[in-house]
Amino acid sequence: MPLHELLFESRRTPEIVVVLRCKEETTFKRCIDETKIKAKYDQIVKERKEAKDKQRGEDKKTKQAELFEENKQDPEAEDKKSDEQIMAIVEAALTEWEKTRIEEDI
Repeated sequence: MPLHELLFESRRTPEIVVVLRCKEETTFKRCIDETKIKAKYDQIVKERKEAKDKQRGEDKKTKQAELFEENKQDPEAEDKKSDEQIMAIVEAALTEWEKTRIEEDI
């Protein structure tokens, strides 16, 4: 409702009328602190990244234990693999798992 209609429709005439004119752009520049907002955003992003990295590290340990369990050998087996071969198999599978996990997180 325009100002003149508001004054016309009021029951009594106001003693003072204050009209503020400003541009939205300048009001935002004056009232919004971009540096604080950016700092808070960066902090939240950092916390989320640390939480993801921590979770990924825990999942990696679990996956590594699973891979060692899968490649466990029977002590009486004839065609035993050396410890180096088992480590190479586990590392290759773990590297592949990490690649897919990182892609999933993105």
